Amino acid sequence: MTYRLTKSWADPHMQRLAEWTREMMEAAGATAASIGCSREAVVAQAALESGWGASAIGHNLFGIKADASWAGARRTVHTREVIGGQSVMIDAEFRDYPSYRESIADHFAFLRDNSRYAAAGVFNAGSDQAYFEALQRAGYATDPNYAHALMNMLASVKMFTAFMVAEPATTGYVETSTGNVVRADMGESRIVKASDAATRLTTVATAAGTVATPLAAVAGMDWKLMLALAAVVLAGALGFAVWKLAQIKAARLDMHDRGIA
Repeated sequence: MTYRLTKSWADPHMQRLAEWTREMMEAAGATAASIGCSREAVVAQAALESGWGASAIGHNLFGIKADASWAGARRTVHTREVIGGQSVMIDAEFRDYPSYRESIADHFAFLRDNSRYAAAGVFNAGSDQAYFEALQRAGYATDPNYAHALMNMLASVKMFTAFMVAEPATTGYVETSTGNVVRADMGESRIVKASDAATRLTTVATAAGTVATPLAAVAGMDWKLMLALAAVVLAGALGFAVWKLAQIKAARLDMHDRGIA
C-alpha cells in the first residue's frame, strides 16, 4: 500500500513532517497488522522515540543498540548516557538499518522476543490506546505518562494522515545488477524490462499475445546480418512483383488474341 499527500504545507518544516509521516505509513503496514493496531499508532511511537525521525541515525527509529547478538550493520554514535548517576558522553554502537521498514520490523521482533510484552497484552490490545497502555504496563519506558504522550503524538500524526489517500501499490520495481527491471513486491519476479533488446522484445511480444520467437531472433541479430536479410526480403518481394506483372501481361495478350479486349 502506498500513500499520497493531498495537501502541501507552506512551512518547509511542516512539509518535511508530512513527507516523513507518509513514508512511515508505508513502512508500518506489516508490523501494525501483526500487533493489531493502526499504522498511525506505529508511526506515533516512532515519531516520539526519534523526534519525527531527526535522531534516527541509520534509520534506527527506536534507538536499539548493537550488542553482541546483533549480526547486522552497526553505526557508532557519540551519545549521552547516565552511568553511576552521572550524565556522560560516550561512543556507543547502534543498529544500522537499510530502511525504516527494517527498523520497524526489528522493533517488533524485540517486543515479540521479550515475554513481558505479551504478558502485558501488547499483542491483543484491540485498540491504539490499549496498545499504548500495554507498552507502559510492560515497562517499555520509564516515563509514567508514556501512554498519554503516545496518544498526544497519535493526534499529531493524524493531522497529516487526514490529508493522505491510500493507493494500491502498482509499482514496486527494482533494477537488478544485470540491468533487468523486475517486480520486487508480492513475491513476483517477472521481468518487465530486460537489459538486452532480444529479451525485452520477447517479454513485450509475449504479453501482447504475439509470437515472440522470430521477433526476438531479429532483435538479437548483428546489423550486417539484419541488412542482408532485409535485402533478401526486398529482392523476394521485387521478384514476386515482376512475376505477377508478367502473368498479368500474358493474360492481357491472350485476351487480345481472342478478341476479348
